Amino acid sequence: MIAMIHNILPALAGAVLGIAAFAAAAEPRHALLIGNQGYPEIKPYVNKLGPLSNPANDVQAMDALLAAQGFEHRVTLLDAKTQEALHAGVNQFIATAAKAPGATLWVYYSGHGIGAGNKNWLLPTGPGYFSEADVLIHGVSAEWLLLALQQAKPARVVLVLDACRDHLPLSQTKGADEEVFGAIQAPANTLIAYAANEGEFAYGEPQRSGGPPALSYYTASLVETLKANPGQGISQALDLVTDQVKERSTQRYGKPQNPRYNNGLGRWCLAPGGCGVAAPVQVVSTAAVPPSVAPSVPPAPAIAQTTAERDPLSYYDEDLGNGVRIRFRLIPGGSFQMGSSEGKGDSDERPRHEVKVPSFYLAETELTQAQWRAVMGSNPSRFKGDDRPVERVSWNDAQEFLRKLGRKLGKGYRLPSEAEWEYAARAGNTGDYGWGDAKPVCKKGEANGAVFAVCPDSETKAVGFSAKNAWDLYDMHGNV
Repeated sequence: MIAMIHNILPALAGAVLGIAAFAAAAEPRHALLIGNQGYPEIKPYVNKLGPLSNPANDVQAMDALLAAQGFEHRVTLLDAKTQEALHAGVNQFIATAAKAPGATLWVYYSGHGIGAGNKNWLLPTGPGYFSEADVLIHGVSAEWLLLALQQAKPARVVLVLDACRDHLPLSQTKGADEEVFGAIQAPANTLIAYAANEGEFAYGEPQRSGGPPALSYYTASLVETLKANPGQGISQALDLVTDQVKERSTQRYGKPQNPRYNNGLGRWCLAPGGCGVAAPVQVVSTAAVPPSVAPSVPPAPAIAQTTAERDPLSYYDEDLGNGVRIRFRLIPGGSFQMGSSEGKGDSDERPRHEVKVPSFYLAETELTQAQWRAVMGSNPSRFKGDDRPVERVSWNDAQEFLRKLGRKLGKGYRLPSEAEWEYAARAGNTGDYGWGDAKPVCKKGEANGAVFAVCPDSETKAVGFSAKNAWDLYDMHGNV
């Protein structure tokens, strides 16, 4: 679903943006990027782990991503040859981060990893690894790394481990199952992301002459996903990465690589301003909200008169040409309890917390295919129909639509924040759904009636299929 919003009161919007920028700058962000690829060639009785081709490129791609997301202090360690060198680099990074407690620490590792001695090890490049003893002597344990990072008193830690987790034949006395790079329990303020599941290989593209820098499948997908939409929840982003890596590895090698993660952060987003993009795509207009309703009008009750009855300026239409229009509904400002109640929803939706939302204009339905085509000149949707919602569009596609819409109409448009979307969907209601706690009722064929959810089906319906809520918004609980 695409939801559209207009910038509300330019002066007010500028003030809000200024506050967001200040808040982002006030939170220190540090990144430690480790890329180990120059391991010795495999040699009998000397080394069983050979060189890698992707880590240096992976680090470069990750560095560019984090630089764009407010990580001003970034430390890169390439081909640390010894345990001492890796320890020194980590400790220096921690010493800098400790000067400003409450920071976000992003630690990324690309290189060989192995399980030994009931711990998980990141391996320097210098020595050869012929036996488990070599790992215990020369490696740096991930458990030590997590413990050491807490010395900086961070607000949160993100540890990304792009390493194989398959069975490596280093142990002379133990079974292969004991040598897998295992799962680590994430502390309360830590997210640990793995490029593969236990027992799996982590694939990468070979470097081709004259081609772009080759990346591992995992890092390429992670960077692409977070670059396209840094405002989505980190769990949602990692779920998308898992699907992409699994599909790519299966197509190329005939067996899947299944990334995993353990999220101790709850709801968190990479974007410096926090989680700012709702899952549906609906358009927000930056039209000035009438001073009489901005921003102190309280939310409407669950059952209320229409917005037209509340205020004559409660909506307006934008003409896209050829009879195609977008209607924007006024969403009055107020506050609400955002998230799911205890025992319901996903863990990153709890606990509920109060959020204040200024007034704004939101498109009354998801973006239709006719509206998309009027601006973009194309229709990528699978289920065709002018009145059906546009689908099969990416976050980047949505941004391009908004830019072109702005140039066409001479105004500004954006996607709603997650808080704005939930606030609008609830329309003053505090239940599990926009109409209360009752589960969705489905009656096929009753468009715009007392039906609050689209019936389960194999394809989309025309927009407005389900009943409008108290603020005259349709399909807030389905259809895309």
